[in-house]
Amino acid sequence: MRVVLSMLLCLFSCETLLASQQKDSLDFTIYFRVGKSAVEPDFHGNSGKLSKIVNEIAHLNQKGMLRRLHFFSSTSPEGGLELNRRLSGRRMQRLYEYVGSRVEIPDSLCEFSSIGVNWDGLSSLVDRSEVRYRSAVLKEFAGRDATYDERCASLMSISRGDAWKDMNRRFFPSLRMGRLVVHYEHPPSAVSLSPPHGGCTLNVPEADVNLIEIRLPNDSLALPKKKCTFIMAVKSNLLYDVALVPNVGVELYLKNNWTIGANWMYAWWKNDDRHRYWRVYGGELYARKYLGKVASSKPFSGHHLGVYAQMLTYDFELGGRGYMGGRPGGDIWDKSVKGAGIEYGYALPVARKLNLDFSLGLGGLFGTCHEYVPVNGHYVWDKTRKISWIGPTRLEVSLVWVLGKGVFNEDK
Repeated sequence: MRVVLSMLLCLFSCETLLASQQKDSLDFTIYFRVGKSAVEPDFHGNSGKLSKIVNEIAHLNQKGMLRRLHFFSSTSPEGGLELNRRLSGRRMQRLYEYVGSRVEIPDSLCEFSSIGVNWDGLSSLVDRSEVRYRSAVLKEFAGRDATYDERCASLMSISRGDAWKDMNRRFFPSLRMGRLVVHYEHPPSAVSLSPPHGGCTLNVPEADVNLIEIRLPNDSLALPKKKCTFIMAVKSNLLYDVALVPNVGVELYLKNNWTIGANWMYAWWKNDDRHRYWRVYGGELYARKYLGKVASSKPFSGHHLGVYAQMLTYDFELGGRGYMGGRPGGDIWDKSVKGAGIEYGYALPVARKLNLDFSLGLGGLFGTCHEYVPVNGHYVWDKTRKISWIGPTRLEVSLVWVLGKGVFNEDK
């Protein structure tokens, strides 16, 4: 009877262990620049870890061993509370997009956690250190519940601000991170059963990777959306608006901070009784290259250089002599004034989806100008002259509306 019970117990134990296959995890951490969410392989040793993430997930997918991916992100405490919450979320989003663009990730296996400022991480780093302000900082974390601003103010007051400066140098870079925990399972291993004298022996190979525990927050987020590949901007030149010339422009983002765009304006105001005309219509095509770090994280932002081509016609008269650009009676193709040039500008973010774009263009305008005067109810041509202008030909102060899902003006 004893032998039978031992055999049953052995079989039950073996089946239980085989049913719960060995579970392991891989833990990767990459780091971000202060205030940024762009994944930079050449920053802080990220390159090797990003390559390993892609290779390991591809291998586990091929073997059918991948079980769960947990994306996690945080920030250091510079800046405001809401800014850090959004920045933390964007870091998690960018890490997900980076990995997902290089290896297939089943969305059903992904989990997401973004905590904003990693106060617990900072407390742990200080606790494990031997800095002179250690006890004062740990006392602040162990004390009363404090708001974000109160905690920052208290930490900044320790050692007259020296503690905050030193933590900024020593510990804050480790908090600006994105973390990916890859959970996987080993397939059932061969089991050798040798129950001499009623005993049970189970031989299972050791795991290749030690299980790493990670404490993740409970604020799981919805699945991030894939990065939008179509980005455009709609704009209006406020200087034309002030001059009562309605206008609209469209600018399309290509890649590597290159854009192309087109503007169009049209005004057809007149008052024949008082010999007043305010007419202008035409447009331009242009190509731009946005420059600098700001442009890398915010589309249609920062310094830009470009080239443009113009075409317009006009008819201005304010009660006396009038000026008409182009050939009277023709269409815009044969009566317009034409020009081209180069431009420099700077686009400044002013809201989540709005920029102000300041630019100045230098080039040439060429065409014909007809001058006329009102005589006895008629308009008499007075003279005709050629236009050949070299100098400023374009001035822009535009309000720009940036369009595209997931595209905002906070730092990336």
